[in-house]
Amino acid sequence: MEGKKIQRTTEQKGKLKKNERNQTECIQRWETNKNRNKKEKKKKRKHQNGKKFAAFHYSFPHFPPSSSFFFFSFLLLISLRFIHFPPFPIFPLCGVYFFLLFLFFFFI
Repeated sequence: MEGKKIQRTTEQKGKLKKNERNQTECIQRWETNKNRNKKEKKKKRKHQNGKKFAAFHYSFPHFPPSSSFFFFSFLLLISLRFIHFPPFPIFPLCGVYFFLLFLFFFFI
């Protein structure tokens, strides 16, 4: 690179022309920014990998906190069968209930 040839010792730096000095400072700044950007990219990558792992870990095997709501609503649905005097159509509603449960756990 042409810019690297301009770099000299500190004693000679005072003798450099103004535009050459600016060029060397720009090169040094560019190199430090490049290193800083590399470090930031590594940090981001680690953070994203952690996020991906956590998302995968909690999405499939882990039940959400609202699972208790589903459990109690199912109990309520079954109890309606016995409370409601004319025969309450429980089986179609169970089908709808389990279908919604399936959608909730596997697609959200």
